[in-house]
Amino acid sequence: MEGYTESLHDVFTVRFGTTWVTFEVTDMTPYRRIEWLVTDCYLPWLTDTTEWTGTRVVFEIADGQVTMTHHGLVPQAECYEQCERGWNEHFGESLSRFLTGHVGMPV
Repeated sequence: MEGYTESLHDVFTVRFGTTWVTFEVTDMTPYRRIEWLVTDCYLPWLTDTTEWTGTRVVFEIADGQVTMTHHGLVPQAECYEQCERGWNEHFGESLSRFLTGHVGMPV
């Protein structure tokens, strides 16, 4: 990861091989909610390699639960099924394993 994620309007980029996504922190309520706007991306497995640009990833915390929603990732999107599986793996399985056993996936 490159950049900062601590304050409103911070910008950061996450890279996985040739894939990368740049986010801006657009909303932040400590211990309750954080929103990231995708300002740019390169998703090389898609026809539209910038399909996520303009979408928003929102994390909300309530009653001890974290809910993650990728607004703009709709069933009509080319990557919908593949991306839904990926988000479920990263935040459903890997994050849970990291929080309970301090080791996420991949190791």
